[in-house]
Amino acid sequence: MRKLAACITVVASLALGGNALGGSSDFGGKIEKGGKIGIDTDGGTDHVDRIRHEKFPATCNGNPNYVVKATWRPASDVPITGNEFTADLEDPDTGSTLHMTGTLKNGGTKIAGEIKAKLFFNNGNTKCTTKLRNYSATAGNDTTRGDPKTSYKRVR
Repeated sequence: MRKLAACITVVASLALGGNALGGSSDFGGKIEKGGKIGIDTDGGTDHVDRIRHEKFPATCNGNPNYVVKATWRPASDVPITGNEFTADLEDPDTGSTLHMTGTLKNGGTKIAGEIKAKLFFNNGNTKCTTKLRNYSATAGNDTTRGDPKTSYKRVR
């Protein structure tokens, strides 16, 4: 698995309503059955350099009433080859992981694929997992807000 550079921002919170988010990215869209996704490329379509997800439904220590939020910055860019990419990322400090695939479509204006995350909080005492879900993102349509700081916290 690729190791993450230094920046994963993760927040777990009860699945309650939230405010509209603003931001910008190369691609933005929705995760099936809840959640938003933002994918930054290099300004072109040859590699992915940042992945964000918000309001992604998760089960934390057996409780299904949570959502997770994370910003993933790979230590090295994830290459897009033949209009496809696979990102298998791991944070060496926490053991949190992200598996994501994507295929560029419509002349590079859309990305569709699958995403799944496993996140650890409270020194590994809290484990949050998501199910493998489909997502779809369109160029210039990002509504996620990535936090550049490295921080872990659980919000009630």
